[in-house]
Amino acid sequence: MRYVCTVENGREIPPSMRRILVPVDFSEASSAALEYAIDLAESHHASVDVLHVWDLPPYTAVAKYRAEGAPRSETESLSTHVHDLATERLDELITRARRPGVDVVGVIESGDPVVVIPRLAQQFDLLVLGAHDDFSAKGLLF
Repeated sequence: MRYVCTVENGREIPPSMRRILVPVDFSEASSAALEYAIDLAESHHASVDVLHVWDLPPYTAVAKYRAEGAPRSETESLSTHVHDLATERLDELITRARRPGVDVVGVIESGDPVVVIPRLAQQFDLLVLGAHDDFSAKGLLF
């Protein structure tokens, strides 16, 4: 697998960055993006927020499940289960990537990643996003 760093909006990496956001989906590409972000954070004395955005499947299974009389608490427990699994995987990823001297924190959000990532990215100096071969961040962020 080949990794390339590009700055999609044409700007250079800010020299005074303090906060870096790294959205992850637990793929190899997002793990590589996290490693790269930690390298940058180390050299710029910045912190890294590792974001995982999860959402329940968009198909009608949950709605049908509720319509058939499932108590709301059962469908809420599905959300809790997904959230707990995501938190566990994020914690494992951060533990493997952590380095002394670099502040790395995990952030779990629920919702549509296409909405959540750009909203949260506005609070950061830099977004480091691992991309799959068929993906362009231009459609997501610009």
